[in-house]
Amino acid sequence: MASSGNSAAGLISRALALVAVAVLVGAVDAMIRQQPIRLTRTVQPQAAADAGLTLQQAKTLHASGVLFLDARGAAAYNRGHIAGAEWMHAAEVFTERAGALFEPLDRDAPIVVYCTGRDCDASKHTAERLAEVGFTDVRVMAPGYDQWIKAFPRLGATGAVEHAPDGDWGKLAHEHAEDEGADAAGDAATAAAGDAGPPPTPSGGKLTLEEARALWEQGAVFLDARTREEFDAGHILLAFWLPFDQVFTAHGAEVLPMIDPSGTVVIYCVGGDCDASEQTAIRLEAELGFTDLRIMGAGYDDWVAAYPDDVQLDDGP
Repeated sequence: MASSGNSAAGLISRALALVAVAVLVGAVDAMIRQQPIRLTRTVQPQAAADAGLTLQQAKTLHASGVLFLDARGAAAYNRGHIAGAEWMHAAEVFTERAGALFEPLDRDAPIVVYCTGRDCDASKHTAERLAEVGFTDVRVMAPGYDQWIKAFPRLGATGAVEHAPDGDWGKLAHEHAEDEGADAAGDAATAAAGDAGPPPTPSGGKLTLEEARALWEQGAVFLDARTREEFDAGHILLAFWLPFDQVFTAHGAEVLPMIDPSGTVVIYCVGGDCDASEQTAIRLEAELGFTDLRIMGAGYDDWVAAYPDDVQLDDGP
């Protein structure tokens, strides 16, 4: 009988132990469920790009007061943008201006980013930069501004970016292809000449001198990837100085917003043996979403020899 009693007592002890373990596991599980895991970046850049908002979804967020960011060029923003939207090109995210805008914002609050349309990657790259500074709910409006303004014309606005660059850079920006009137005139002249458009980039991705010249005449933006000293001594007329190591500097933040990431951009350096232009192109394409980058294989020295009247000499710093 004693043996039977001991056996029963052992079974009861084991049962109570199992119950205690179950209660403990349940308590821990409840605590975990009540304390959600906080991630510094709950919305990865690619997720933001893939989960593009529809127009109606974006409109609902707009009506609720969600911050909208325009990732197009400054000139495009000035011509027209979604009402209440702030201008925020990808190259602007790490500037003092962006810091002042972002400082009071809740990093978990939703933000909607847009650019021209579905074929424009500028909004995706701005979303990536925002994730890097800690915003966890960045959404891309896939249809873009063009479809928004057609669907909701009363929800558009105009107005200049307060810190838009001025002086020589601003003058050059207006003389380049961001000016709609110049674009229209250039398109008309091209059509009249029977030209179907800019010459294609040859195999290998490098333009001949003649192809680069044709794009220059059509208003393509030119970037000089040489050193500052070389640029100041002389450069292709209307070219911007932007070597690869300046893309994410204060200088880059001043220049890049004036360039349309979806427009044609030609990059050059000294000559065919110089790879600085290719390094600049890689950075602009991979990190800022530029979609039509061309390399001028001939280089600056060949341009000067062929087109001496189309060069700016002795430019100051």
